[in-house]
Amino acid sequence: MTSLKRQTILIILLLCTFMAGYAASLRISVRTSRGDKICVGDRFTVIVTAENVNGTVPHLNIGGATNDSFVESQQVENINGNVRSVTTYRMMCRATTPGTYTIGPINVGGVRSNIFKYTIHPGNGQSTSSGTGQGNSAAVNNTSKPTYIGKGNGNLFMRASVSKTTAYEQEALVYTVKMYTSYSAIKFVGATASPKFDGFVVEESKQTDTQLRYETYQGKVYATAVIARYIIFPQMTGNLKVTGNTYTVSVDEREYYNDQFFGQMAVSRPLKLTVSPNDLNVNVKALPSPKPADFSGGVGKFSISSSMPSTS
Repeated sequence: MTSLKRQTILIILLLCTFMAGYAASLRISVRTSRGDKICVGDRFTVIVTAENVNGTVPHLNIGGATNDSFVESQQVENINGNVRSVTTYRMMCRATTPGTYTIGPINVGGVRSNIFKYTIHPGNGQSTSSGTGQGNSAAVNNTSKPTYIGKGNGNLFMRASVSKTTAYEQEALVYTVKMYTSYSAIKFVGATASPKFDGFVVEESKQTDTQLRYETYQGKVYATAVIARYIIFPQMTGNLKVTGNTYTVSVDEREYYNDQFFGQMAVSRPLKLTVSPNDLNVNVKALPSPKPADFSGGVGKFSISSSMPSTS
């Protein structure tokens, strides 16, 4: 092989190495929590990765979905004089309409992307991106568990309890509603209706817990707070029912994802929940007969106390 041919081959190899180090690419992909399947209500992330591309990715029309948030990140590397720039655009979306859709192609700085095709299937998807929430239908059919209405989920729910499930007529009982949440921020809690106490005389207590406490429920740690407390007096015998009321709760929901350069990242967005506690039944027995002469209409000894933990 002549010296000229060897020099020509060397130059070609150097040019190929140089071009490979600075190759531009534009790629569209979709990440879901169900593998490749997306159902109505599911969240999914549209990712556009631009490597060594000079320009800005245009607004994308994500068919059959709403675009809830947008995150842009950039990584620049300089290895032995070879500069590599990667910009990643993430659009967090929620599927709303069944159908088959495409994203792209798009053209940025003369670089053309791929075409990504995806299908949104009918049916109820997940309402949140994390947690182990119970399904709506299961909750509705089982009155011993909290019911989730609208966007309620296992990351926030209410539990109702009563001090005694078997009592005598006119015996003072305490009915309590406690909120359980794994959200990092609670902005608003408000009752949109009152509980229904069939066959009870009711006195509302103002002694609720304004400070969150932590409890483990079914293997998961929640922040809890007593948001309502009532003193109830059964006025008749039999199986009396207390029907839970409805609460509106506003929270900040954090969605986590792994960035290939920056590791785990999160975005927050407001979420409105409508939640009801479980219903309860109280078995009320008749007072022993004959009644004592000094009977005044109340049964048992009743008191309510509250305390605030000391701070150091």
